[in-house]
Amino acid sequence: MLRLYLPMMAVAYTNNNYAQVVRLGACLLKDIEKRLIANGNNVTPREKSLNLMLLLARAGMDSMVHTCLSWMVKALIELGRSQVIMGLYTWTEKYYGQRFDWVKCSAEMASGRIETALCGLQKLLHGADLPENVQKTCRQLIIMGLEMLRNPDEISRFRPVIQEDSTTNPDALPEGFEEIAWKR
Repeated sequence: MLRLYLPMMAVAYTNNNYAQVVRLGACLLKDIEKRLIANGNNVTPREKSLNLMLLLARAGMDSMVHTCLSWMVKALIELGRSQVIMGLYTWTEKYYGQRFDWVKCSAEMASGRIETALCGLQKLLHGADLPENVQKTCRQLIIMGLEMLRNPDEISRFRPVIQEDSTTNPDALPEGFEEIAWKR
């Protein structure tokens, strides 16, 4: 069942069923917690809550948890639930020991302060050395905020931030392509 959550979340999100995305994400996070507890060494019921935090912090956040978190945050933005997004921020800080500032910016966006959120996401992309999946999530959130604003001036201002690598031409053929194509 663990493998099916993310595809079901994607289908629910594209069909504008945002509450279902949040439900599925909560179930996925619970299942991951249960799996980590089951893999732990003979944990007594009293020690479960303390050991869960240690197990999650030691295991680190994998891409599945991050993808689930980003889908949930995007759905909660669409629902306008900034307090729930801050609850997810607190949860990740408590269990994983990581502070995701992009989640805070998402809460700003959900509460209608889109310009503030966009500036915060822009600072995150320029300032910190973020993993690739977090950078991609920040870019998606910037695009989401720009779609909400519908302001061409803002779009042109954020264009360099959105583009992943401005030095490469996405339409250009890779080097050596013609040689391989003509040899066949």
